[in-house]
Parts: sequence; C-alpha cells; structure tokens
Amino acid sequence: MGGPGSDAGPGHLGSTERNARGGGAHGSTAVPGLEAKPVIDVQVGCPAGGIEVAVARMERLGFECLGEAGVSGRQYLRRRSGLAANVHVVERQGRLWVDNLLFRDYLIAHPDVMARYAAAKREAARRASTLLVYSDLKARIVAEIMRAARGAADPGRAS
Repeated sequence: MGGPGSDAGPGHLGSTERNARGGGAHGSTAVPGLEAKPVIDVQVGCPAGGIEVAVARMERLGFECLGEAGVSGRQYLRRRSGLAANVHVVERQGRLWVDNLLFRDYLIAHPDVMARYAAAKREAARRASTLLVYSDLKARIVAEIMRAARGAADPGRAS
C-alpha cells in the first residue's frame, strides 16, 4: 500500500524547510516506508485566530470542511477529486502542531516502532467499519508512541 510518502521524495521536507513554510506533510504518507492510503495528509499552521481564514481559503480550493472531526483545536478538511488530500489546520507551534511533527519524526527515526505502528494500523483497518472506529482502535499505540516521542524530545517531560 505504500503511499506518496513511502520514500523520501519531493513530498518529504526536512524539518527546517517544512517549519519555514508553515506546514508540512504528516501522517503515514510523510513517513518513508510506512504503509499508507493514497491520500496525503498536510498540516497547515496558522497564527492564533487565523484558522478561519485558512479554512475559507481551503474551501475555495475545493476542500470540504468537516469541523474538528473529534480533535479539539483542529479544523479538518478533505478533497477527494484530483490529488486526494486531508488538510489539518491547527495553531502554528500549538500542541497539535508540535505533537503531529514529533510523532512523525519519531516514527522516521525508529524503524522498529514504525513496524509496530504499521501492524497496528493494518489490524485496525481490518476491523474498523468507519474512520472514527479506525482511530479508536489505534488510540493505545498512538498514545504509547506519543509518550516516547515526547520523552525523546524532552527527557524530563514524557507525558
């Protein structure tokens, strides 16, 4: 199932370049070697109070806004025509921004953890009937990896 980010190609930006642009690929398509659906996940960071403007611009580009979709502080948009994409609009440098990038970077740096996550994703996909159920089935391993990623980033504060 390797998706558009299954190798370190044009969609995979280095940390400096990605952060300078104010967004970046995240999710499975941004982790080289991780199985992914053929939908790119992009995180757009906005200054506090700027999320509504970004959402309106994305809607003009043909994205459908689904609101927070279960994640407080995020606006989730999707487009399934042309190049399929999910856009996650969050406050730049906020908790969601940092956590999404930490999670992605931790998987890239730890192939053994990436393999365990891939197995959990496959099992969740096999059992889930909806995206929300799929997310719920992955919640435990995501929380475990997130704790490890935070601990690696700041050994004094892993939770």
